[in-house]
Parts: sequence; structure tokens; C-alpha cells
Amino acid sequence: MVFMRRNPQPKELTLLLDPAPGRWIEDSLGSRFAHVEALVPKEYDAYVRLLHPAMTHEVRPVRWSTVSEWSGKTYHSLMAFEGISVPKPGYGSAKQPWVYEPVEDLIEPEDIVELSGFLSDYTSTPDQYYFAVWDGYGSFSAGASALMTTSEGIPLLPPVDVERAKRIKGVGREYLLYSGPPSFNDFFDFPGLDGSNIWWLADRYWCVSTDIDQDSTYIGASEDCIERLLRHPSLEVLRTTFDAPVSMVADTIKL
Repeated sequence: MVFMRRNPQPKELTLLLDPAPGRWIEDSLGSRFAHVEALVPKEYDAYVRLLHPAMTHEVRPVRWSTVSEWSGKTYHSLMAFEGISVPKPGYGSAKQPWVYEPVEDLIEPEDIVELSGFLSDYTSTPDQYYFAVWDGYGSFSAGASALMTTSEGIPLLPPVDVERAKRIKGVGREYLLYSGPPSFNDFFDFPGLDGSNIWWLADRYWCVSTDIDQDSTYIGASEDCIERLLRHPSLEVLRTTFDAPVSMVADTIKL
């Protein structure tokens, strides 16, 4: 699925040359790659997995639970879409309910609006967001960006500050840090990026992480916040743990 992004720079966001407000991420992540602990800091009471929807040809969302019912596969917190999308014997005779598989590295725009609106109830610093962005995106590479242009044909080159800015070191990833108000729609229109990979507010009441290789987003927060999020009518959310694996091979049930 192709998503068009229009703006050469995120509006109203500031690239921090010194990412001091993000150093807590370095200190709080675990060490195991392809686990929740590599994505979300350990200081939270509870964690959830937000499943990115599959899509119909008309780009309507299809929940993983719908795919699981069609295939006869077990719906559980460690499932992989590659696993539940292959039907068991005796299942899958009805029309496949999706055309496009869940997108990796990107929360759907509608889910961003729902999630950010929900999380805005859990903060004392609603206007001070931080956005950690993987520095491997094409927009941050002079060589790759030289091949990218706006719709008007203007080359998109990374700001000079990108080369000067210090990085936040994650598990197998390094990130640039932006700060600003919650300009979600503008930020997710940044060409060459699939969005912010880790974002939180100044009070760190919660933290949201979408890895470049994951078709799910992981969230850490208080138990009260997580309990409410699990009941959100518009988001498909499952409880997980800080030490849970997140790779495709993590699905050991496959039934």
C-alpha cells in the first residue's frame, strides 16, 4: 500500500541537536532485540500491542480477529499475521476478507487520531511532545534524498542540522529527536518517513513505539490507562509484557 507524504519538513516541530530529553529511553530499554523491551522503556506498569489492521481493496480496515475467524487460527497476544492468515484445513473457503496485509512501521492515520485523543487524557503536559525518528530513513540520507523530489520537482535534501544532531541509541537503532506540539497529521506527512517511531510527552506518563519492522505498535502506561485502552471500541489492542518477543517466530501456538 502506498501512502503519499507532502511536506518536506515536519511543521511546528524542532529537531533537537542535543537529545537530552530522550536519554531516558537509552537508560530504560532492555537489551534483547525483537522483544517489547527493545521498543518501550521498562518503567511502566503495563503494556499493550496495538494491531495494525489489514485492508480491503476499498481500503477499509480488517481486524486480525476477523482474519483469525476466517482462517481458524488461534487469536492470541503473540500471533503473527503471517501465521493467522494461512487457513487451517476446513477453513478459508469463504472469500478472503482482506487484500492488503497490515503495514509495518506505520500506524494508520485514523488510529493515530483515536490513540492520540485517548492518550491526551493521561498527561499533565499536553503541549510538549517528543518524537524519536529512526535516522535510517531516506530523507536523512543525502545520497538517497537526492533522488527524491516534491510534487513541484524540488529536491528533498536533509537539513544540515540532521548531520550535526546527536542520536538517541536504541537496541539496534539510532534515533533523531524532535520536540513540539501534537501535530500528528503534519508529522506523518514527512516525505521519506513512515512516521515517528517512539513518541511520548514531557511527563512520560505513557510511551508509544512503532518499530520499522513491526506491523504492530507497542504502548507502555499505567495499569488504569492500559485497562481503558483495552476497551477502546475503535482500536484492536491486546495485553502484552515487557519481556514478550515480537518477531514472527514468537508465535509458537500457530493453531
